[in-house]
Amino acid sequence: MTKAEQTRKLMEEAISAKSEKSRNKSKAYARRVTETKFVRRAKKGYNNCEFKVSRWYSPSIVVEALEKMGYEVKRNSKNGRAVLVVKW
Repeated sequence: MTKAEQTRKLMEEAISAKSEKSRNKSKAYARRVTETKFVRRAKKGYNNCEFKVSRWYSPSIVVEALEKMGYEVKRNSKNGRAVLVVKW
């Protein structure tokens, strides 16, 4: 194995670790939103919630996590930010 191949392998490992960390962070954000915003809205009698995804999280991963939890998600954008409308 040459030095270039070793370096490439290290780079790929670092990239995969970074993406896994980002994915876990976004999934944790989705769980936190369900436990706070959704519960608050449901207690008031609403069957939906509209919120902006914070810019540090990936909207597509958040949508995927919410859909796995059983929510219906509609994705919009406003001023370059992702806005999700979630129904239960």
